[in-house]
Amino acid sequence: MFTEKNDIKIRKIKVGITHGDINGISYEVILKAFRDHRMLEFFTPVIYGSPKVAAYYKKMLKIPQLTLNHIKSAEKADARAVNIINCVSNKVRVELGQATEVSGEAAITALQAAVRDLKEGKIDVLVTAPISKEAVYGEKFNFKGHTWYLANEFGSEDVLMLMVHEDLRIAVATDHIPLKDVSAALTEELILSKLRLLNESLKTDFAVDGPLIAVLGLNPHSGDGGLIGDEEEKVIIPAIEKAKDEGINVLGPYPADGFFASGNYRNFDGILAMYHDQGLIPFKVLSQGQGVNYTAGLPVIRTSPDHGVAYDIVGLNKADATSFVNALFLARTIYKNRELLGDIEPLEKQNMEELIHTLKPAKTAELQEIETIQKEDKADEVKPDKSESISEKKIATSVESEQETDSPAEENQEVTIEEEDVHLPGDEDVVTDTTHEMEIDEPMGQDQTAQEGNNHDNDNKRKHKPFQRRRRENFRDYSDLT
Repeated sequence: MFTEKNDIKIRKIKVGITHGDINGISYEVILKAFRDHRMLEFFTPVIYGSPKVAAYYKKMLKIPQLTLNHIKSAEKADARAVNIINCVSNKVRVELGQATEVSGEAAITALQAAVRDLKEGKIDVLVTAPISKEAVYGEKFNFKGHTWYLANEFGSEDVLMLMVHEDLRIAVATDHIPLKDVSAALTEELILSKLRLLNESLKTDFAVDGPLIAVLGLNPHSGDGGLIGDEEEKVIIPAIEKAKDEGINVLGPYPADGFFASGNYRNFDGILAMYHDQGLIPFKVLSQGQGVNYTAGLPVIRTSPDHGVAYDIVGLNKADATSFVNALFLARTIYKNRELLGDIEPLEKQNMEELIHTLKPAKTAELQEIETIQKEDKADEVKPDKSESISEKKIATSVESEQETDSPAEENQEVTIEEEDVHLPGDEDVVTDTTHEMEIDEPMGQDQTAQEGNNHDNDNKRKHKPFQRRRRENFRDYSDLT
């Protein structure tokens, strides 16, 4: 039995799985992923596909121990079983290793059904098995792939194809376009937009505190100062400088060959390549078939294995399900990270102790700054209670007037109570410095009162332990499932 150390417990998520191309290896990797019953401890799987086609592959691959629960709606999914919803005609025909109109239509129908349920919240995340672009492209599906179809369905103006394997994350500025069109497609605004998406995804989806991003050059040797192409000087470097001005930690451009050969890629949380093969060739070499394709920039979570339909090995029982298993667990990890942020109420309505304890370290510093400003504002303007009666207000005014004349220490003590820090018991990430708090038994002298006022800013500061990076899930921990 495998475990998740230092992991925050969440409910078992309901994962929607599209069956992809029925003539490829999609069913093979799906069935192999769930033939180990331990997977059901983490997921309630709902396959959008065909019970008939699934039974065909079960028999061919000799996986009799896996039982599929046929349901009509994701709401009826059994948490103890692998569920499947029929999305295609029972007359569907499997032609191993062939891109056919039937296989394309089956892939589109399943994807559309899963997206409808994702929009309605009937499933938590989406994991898509590979499709054949040749088979699906047409009037019903005029997109370059899953990524842009989902962007259109969920109204995202820009999205990012991000390849993930453990701590290696490589995004591409231009994805599925001909190589001859890459230079013209690269603009300052495009690169800046991709850097924003990558930076935000690293913080929100991957819980990276202060992510550091590398940008690759387009030309050999990153252009050699304009001697081998000028895209770096005219487009890439200006985009990097603008990103820095926005507070994004980004360096480059780096020559792609030396960047990976030297191992420099290990020093960065994310990498932005300029075109598809520049990023995916080193990624697939380094991930060795275990990587995941994640779509950043969507309001929903979608992952996919980093391989295609693999028509050449269909039916040979050679497909490795590791990448698909990793796609499932990455979707779960991102869901967990987003859930930490998504369930938090606005600051003024949330208990500060609970909020700081709930937030991950990447957000604590920002929260602390907001809290300090609020406390300073409150100290500058102490508002009377509106519920007081008129007579009570007069008495309070009279008492305050006497205190101003006779006992300046009492006024200072009242402000100290307003500024009292919130005690955070058991919080290991944030430590509150309360050494400035004291009980005032005797009136302070005028010099001491002035000194307390001068130290106002210091009194409102907290001290933090150095933030430690979260332990990211090591997807190799689950390799025994395949």
